[in-house]
Amino acid sequence: MEKIKEYKGIIIIVLIVILGAFYWFQLRPTNIKKSCSQQITIIPADVGVTKEQAEQNANEFEQCKLKYPAAPFRGSNPIYSIKFYQYMKDTENYTSETQKIELNKCEEISANTIERNPSPETKKVSKVLSENTYNRCLREHGL
Repeated sequence: MEKIKEYKGIIIIVLIVILGAFYWFQLRPTNIKKSCSQQITIIPADVGVTKEQAEQNANEFEQCKLKYPAAPFRGSNPIYSIKFYQYMKDTENYTSETQKIELNKCEEISANTIERNPSPETKKVSKVLSENTYNRCLREHGL
């Protein structure tokens, strides 16, 4: 018992080193592998879009497309990705704040032009990642 009291400081340091090593070599890699093995997406609850709302949004979206014909809104052909880059570059330099707000509103409206049922609860969807993505994630986290 006296030996324990005599070497109390050394025992505490040894325990801290052992616990630190256990964390670093066991718990940390396990947590990183677990978080890198799958991607969890949270899908928030959705109030849905009624047929009338969808029609109204479609009409408003048509007005947006008329007002901003060069804007590559969601659902545009992927071929226009270079145009999108050029458009965004122009938007940053020449578009007023009011126009940027209108463009964002038009983008939001474009997502609600089709009728959909409400989804009352938040869902978690997990997706298994590819091996390349998994390995990249491990490297990014130091494994």
